[in-house]
Amino acid sequence: MEARLAKMRVVGLKYDSGNIHTDDLKLDFTIPESMPGHAAYILRNGGGKGVFFQTLFQTLDPLTSWKKDLNHVHHFFFNDEDRPIEYTFHIVQEWQVSLSKRVILGIAVTPRLVSNDKKAQTSSPIELDYFLYTMEPLVIEMADIFEFQLWNEKEKEAVPFTTWKEAIKSDKSFNFYSKQDRDSYIEKIEEYGYDTNTVNILKRINDGEGGFGEFFKGSTDNTGLFYNLLIPTINDKIEGIDSRNKKEVSVVTTWFLEALKISKELPDLLAMVDSIEQINDFILPLQDRFREGEEIKQSVEIWKNKGSELLQLLTSLMDYKENQVTKLEREQIARKEQRDIARWKYANIDYIALHQERDEVDGQYYELEHEQLKADLALKGYQSQLIKEKVNLELKRRMDKLDEIEANNQSISTLLESEDLKEATAGLKEIREYFKERWVSISESWQKEMNRNACSILAHEHKIQQLKMDMDSEGQTKKKVWNLRYMTFRMQLTNSRKN
Repeated sequence: MEARLAKMRVVGLKYDSGNIHTDDLKLDFTIPESMPGHAAYILRNGGGKGVFFQTLFQTLDPLTSWKKDLNHVHHFFFNDEDRPIEYTFHIVQEWQVSLSKRVILGIAVTPRLVSNDKKAQTSSPIELDYFLYTMEPLVIEMADIFEFQLWNEKEKEAVPFTTWKEAIKSDKSFNFYSKQDRDSYIEKIEEYGYDTNTVNILKRINDGEGGFGEFFKGSTDNTGLFYNLLIPTINDKIEGIDSRNKKEVSVVTTWFLEALKISKELPDLLAMVDSIEQINDFILPLQDRFREGEEIKQSVEIWKNKGSELLQLLTSLMDYKENQVTKLEREQIARKEQRDIARWKYANIDYIALHQERDEVDGQYYELEHEQLKADLALKGYQSQLIKEKVNLELKRRMDKLDEIEANNQSISTLLESEDLKEATAGLKEIREYFKERWVSISESWQKEMNRNACSILAHEHKIQQLKMDMDSEGQTKKKVWNLRYMTFRMQLTNSRKN
């Protein structure tokens, strides 16, 4: 059974300068049969039959052109104003290779702006980037290309190029091929029977779109069919070339031409053969020696390479050992340092404890000092405030006294001006004159009275002191008598207990 196209899906393609969109076009050629069969896809003139055929061959010949190399894939990415359109389209196909084997082929294409170093090599502002993938579903595996998440119905656009690329690469059931792996992909699909010659023949057959006349041009009778179509096709199949489309030279034809030349020049060739045989008689022994020398040279080269590898291995081992020795020496030095530190700590454990205690005390002292500084600052603030308050108080008192003095001055001036004050002043003058005339006799009698009172007070103080001493002496006597009675009572009690 030859491979048959079972399903095809074209997602996000835009053509006719971006005016026609395929959106998510799904074609199922298994309906109503479970196996793919013949199908008809009918379109009006200008409805996109060429685009359909061109997309159909994209998985078999990536970026293939159509209509005798007039329609290229990069034309899908330009609008009416000949400006690039940025989007991605996907083409996925499911082929029935045999009764029990299916294969899924896919391609995703997107445009990239041409880099500055490539602008001199092309006139197009874009270059196409694409990747390919294959999948071989098992018989029991329900892999359906219509279920692939290639279309965003909400946004009405195809899944972005990078998103689908990461999805394919992360799914181990797919074989991923980048743009640079095109040859590997072609080799892979050749395993399914899609070799380059078969694809080229299919393209030539369908290139006319409306019929097969172009393919059978010049082959309308048996002779033309045999010489112009069957023999070139078989020859291309054998040699793996495309002599009809790509004008590649047939090796078989070349053989015939060279055979004619050989038959014409056969005598000269035979003479040359005799000369060559004579030369070989001299050369063959030398050739054997040369081969022996080559073998020895190759053997020497082999042993030289082995010796170089062995030297490199020994050098690597020596470097490794030296690194290990250096590492062990460093570790030993580190252990010695740790041992010395441990010994020092053991010998100075009391000092370390006191040092830690001192550090704690220093910390506490620092905190207390900090608090003391804060308290001193607060005290200075309070003292400054107190001084200000005292100054304000004194100023207030001064103002009050000034007001009081002012009031008293007013009162004095008022009294001085009154008649009663004048009479009181006259009385005071009389009293002052009286005391002034009699002051000597008054002061002497007052002095005598004060002396008498002082003597009386001193005599009473002596008497009180004497009474106090007498009371203390009587208290001491009573205490001795009480102690004597207590001791007598204890002795009597002890004696009574003995009896």
